[in-house]
Amino acid sequence: MTQEYIVYIILISTFSYIAYMIINKFRTKKNNPCNSCSGCSCKKLSY
Repeated sequence: MTQEYIVYIILISTFSYIAYMIINKFRTKKNNPCNSCSGCSCKKLSY
């Protein structure tokens, strides 16, 4: 029974994290041309 609770907790946390990432993806600022990309050459040129 304890194993089931642990599995349910892991599944709930996994689905919560996936939902958070999906919501966060759509909440990014629309005026940013790089879209939070770490390898964007525009971001490297900006001071």
